[in-house]
Amino acid sequence: MTEYIKKHYRLILMSVFAALVCFGYQAFNSNIRIDTEELINHPGSTLGWLTIGRFGLVLLKRMLGLGVHRTIKSGILMLLFFILGGNVLTYGCYYFSGKKDGKPYWIFTLLYMTSNIWSFQFYFSLQQAEVAFAMLLMAVTGFFMCDLCFCEKYKENRSGKDLCKLFLSTVFIVLALGTYQALAVYYIAVCVMFFLLFFWQVNGKREKCGIRIIFLVAHFGISYLIYRGIAGTWFMAAGDYMEGQSNWGSEPAAECVKNVLRVVKNQLLTVGPRNFSFYVIGVLLAFYVIWIAWTRRTESGRAGFWIFAAGMIFMLITPFLMTIYAGAMLVTRTQFALPVVAAFLAMFGVMILKEQQISDVRPEKQERDRKMCRWLQVMGNVVILLVIAVTGGQVCYNIRMHSADQVRYEQDALLADQITDALKREIPGVDAEGEPVDKKVVFIGYRQPQLNSWNRHTEMYGWSFFEWDYTREHPAGATHRIAGFLEAHNGVHLDDGYSEEMEYKAAALSEDMTVFPAEGSIVEEKDLVVVKLSEITERPAVDWW
Repeated sequence: MTEYIKKHYRLILMSVFAALVCFGYQAFNSNIRIDTEELINHPGSTLGWLTIGRFGLVLLKRMLGLGVHRTIKSGILMLLFFILGGNVLTYGCYYFSGKKDGKPYWIFTLLYMTSNIWSFQFYFSLQQAEVAFAMLLMAVTGFFMCDLCFCEKYKENRSGKDLCKLFLSTVFIVLALGTYQALAVYYIAVCVMFFLLFFWQVNGKREKCGIRIIFLVAHFGISYLIYRGIAGTWFMAAGDYMEGQSNWGSEPAAECVKNVLRVVKNQLLTVGPRNFSFYVIGVLLAFYVIWIAWTRRTESGRAGFWIFAAGMIFMLITPFLMTIYAGAMLVTRTQFALPVVAAFLAMFGVMILKEQQISDVRPEKQERDRKMCRWLQVMGNVVILLVIAVTGGQVCYNIRMHSADQVRYEQDALLADQITDALKREIPGVDAEGEPVDKKVVFIGYRQPQLNSWNRHTEMYGWSFFEWDYTREHPAGATHRIAGFLEAHNGVHLDDGYSEEMEYKAAALSEDMTVFPAEGSIVEEKDLVVVKLSEITERPAVDWW
């Protein structure tokens, strides 16, 4: 590791710079985002995480001293763990490539560290440090297990050092899955990446490769069962949350298949920032690499070729494993495998192109080989230019999404201040500390932020607290989020526990009310306060996916 740091310190500096540019805003910004208000209003609360099998998240939050929301501390730890995890992966690429210098490891670092997927995940500042730490644990575990399985003789794996690695790997996987279950696909992608790099550099010549792969898979399976056992025995959450995410069995099989195909289509067409990556170009490079492996099958053997080809195909599938498991179009923040796969395919593709430039020069066919080398050199340069272009696109998307969040927050804060002042004028006791006002408060309608063309409104970004969960059929749907934001931002305690009957009553009252902030937009009844934010209409369609 010391030798690697001395030789490739520029990669570490690059990862730090990329992380600060892309996610420094999220690390050091105190904007209140969705779900974060719950931790601010209920410090020390587990927020129901234990009941959905996330005991690791609760444990890490206490270990890191983040039971109370601390913006700067959480942000600094998130950046630290994220940068460390990214560098563990880059070092793994170097290690499993035979510790060879001159390889395009920078491509992996650049594409991985700037991926838009991390913006969607780190949006949730109440858990960003914990998830980043769990990612680091999975990266380290992938390194340990692949080193144990493939880089030493099988009988030597029973040494004390390797048993220690095996034990720590099991603990790390259980803790990481207990932090965020979707990290399973992240671990799978990391292991497949390290295996492919190793298998290529030994030219497919490895004894008992099948047994080693089975051992790696079995270890993960056992670790997952331990996680399920802990979640079910102590927290009564034996996979119910994950099983509840699956549409298989509850929806027609044809609909589930359509959902999977939609996700594949969106990914291949790079629809929006959630799908913008190097993956599409990487698919083409993957098939080129498989073809090169086919031409070298006499050296590696047919069995070696088919193992490698199967590994490459499986690598292409890993970004869709969660979707296949659920049969549904899952939220983007679960797409942990995509940044690893896209970055690996780009790095590996350029690596093979450069290797072919060298290996294709043979004295007996100089003219033909020179032409081939020129073609390979051009292709390699084109791929590098595409890597730079995609990286620029990812950085741009990250900044645009963060810009949307800043604009959203400023407008939410201004509206919250206006509503708080109006409620204090209209309702006695609103500005009192402690217990909430002795009336149910219902917000009818919604209010969307006014975003500009630079702001990117997608999934979590650009959505106001004052529109969250609103529908025409449920016109008071945004009330809980609004009340939570007012409490977190203004310190105002409102009772938002209205009944269905109260919602109907509030909707009826709002028909003769004006829209806030006009006079008459707040009406007080016996046990009810109604605030009208808009008419009850269909909310304009927004590209969530």
